[in-house]
Order: sequence, then structure tokens, then C-alpha cells
Amino acid sequence: MKLILASTSPRRKQLLQQLDITFEIVAPLFEECSTNLSPSEESLSFARNKALSVAAQHPSSWILASDTLVAIQGQKLGKPQNEADAIQMLQQLSGQSHTIFTAVALLNTATKLCQEHLETVKVTFRTLTDLEITNYVATGEPMDKAGAYAIQGGAQDFVTSIDGDLNAVIGLPLEPIKHWLKIISAKNDDT
Repeated sequence: MKLILASTSPRRKQLLQQLDITFEIVAPLFEECSTNLSPSEESLSFARNKALSVAAQHPSSWILASDTLVAIQGQKLGKPQNEADAIQMLQQLSGQSHTIFTAVALLNTATKLCQEHLETVKVTFRTLTDLEITNYVATGEPMDKAGAYAIQGGAQDFVTSIDGDLNAVIGLPLEPIKHWLKIISAKNDDT
């Protein structure tokens, strides 16, 4: 059975490549839209639905999907709609701690069984100036990122502390995936 990464994120592709495994990339067909779910439930739901959205076209495959959501003071921050939205998000994060929720789902399309894992990470930003925020948004980097920032990019200078897995902040926690791949490998060896 082949492994498919249901993501168009170059960051997730780079992280998964670190595991030195063969996989294909397929764009998920699932459209994200805000829900009334908690941040953890929404992230898990989105990851699961991304995997399911490509399952029919790839029978006898493992579909890996992930979703990252930022939450601060009970408010969910997805991807900014425009530059003004990105500026507002970064102003909200300035000088504060927030939580990253990154869910991963691994769907076996042959059995329809889906493994799920949720990673939460606390990230704290230093106080940002309006000029720093404006200049960062002008780079375009925040526009396709949950919470309007890339910790591995220009926003790394904004961070004062990370409590948890940096890879989960970037978008793909590798430890649960390594664990799942060991189980898959062991099952394949038994057949």
C-alpha cells in the first residue's frame, strides 16, 4: 500500500521527507470553514476530512493528512483572509501566549480505519511594533498560515518561548507518524 500526503503545504512535505520514506502528494478536496467545534475538535475534524476527501481516488492506500489551528483567549485564528486580517491577528498575538493545535490523521482506505493524534504547543510572542507587523505582512509569508505567521520563517524572531514540539507548530508532528509507520511496517512484515 502506498502512502499519500493529503496536503499542498511545502512545509509538511519537507517534514515528512525527514523520515526518509516514499510518499505521493495529493491536494485534499476538503474546504475548510469555521465551525462551532473547540479548536482541538475542529483541527481533528479537518485532518480527518482532508484524508477522507482523497480516499475514493486512492484505494488500498494510507492517506496522511494534517491541520493546524491557532487559538488565543478562546478565539480560533485560521488563515488570514487578507492583509488587514493578518495584521489584526499578529497584533492579537503580540506580547501574548497562544496555543497551536495540530492534528494528524492516517486513514487506511482498504479498511476505512483512521488513526488520529492531536499535538498542542504553547507559543509566546514578544511585544511587536506596528512597523514589524506591517513589514512582515508585506512579505506575503503570513497569508497562507494559521495565525498569520510561519515560525520557521520571518516570525521566528517574534517568539520568546515554545512549550512543545516545534514540528507541530510548523504543521506536522513527526513522532506519532513514526509510531504509525513502525506498526504498518511490522504488519507488512507479518504478511
